[in-house]
Amino acid sequence: MITNSKSSYFPVKMDRKIAVLTTFEKHEQQDILDMAKMPYEEKSQLITFLREAQYGTKATTGRLQRFYRIVKLK
Repeated sequence: MITNSKSSYFPVKMDRKIAVLTTFEKHEQQDILDMAKMPYEEKSQLITFLREAQYGTKATTGRLQRFYRIVKLK
């Protein structure tokens, strides 16, 4: 597999010689376990990669949008 220079978690080209068939739930559980083992820097890179993939590069060049939630006190 050819990988990006930023991190080994972001493949550039998919290796089509290997095929593994399994359920979505198993993949999701494995993703959770893999992310729990990742150092903070790699988690940050992954979040940035996903934000850019979804919203474009403008989403990561500025600040995060602030939002507020008002809670009624008892």
